[in-house]
Amino acid sequence: MSRAFLVFSALLVAFAVLVFNSIGDLPDKIAVHFDANSAPDGWVSRGQYDVLVFLFLIGLPLILFALMAGLPRLTRGKGLIPNKKGLEGRF
Repeated sequence: MSRAFLVFSALLVAFAVLVFNSIGDLPDKIAVHFDANSAPDGWVSRGQYDVLVFLFLIGLPLILFALMAGLPRLTRGKGLIPNKKGLEGRF
């Protein structure tokens, strides 16, 4: 395993522990959406918030990983940013 993967995994676990330890301290209704004046206009229960945080905690990194790993394969390398050192003498 690479060092970056270990650091990422440690941060993910730390975030999960922090969030799930603090959920019991939250009120029964939690504001999750706000209007232009910063007034809450969307609410969820504590149980729904648990699911929302879990999906965000697991889903967002998976989506980002899939995009980073999959886009170069889908575009056959056309979306990659060229390395300036590798392009010397080509132009």
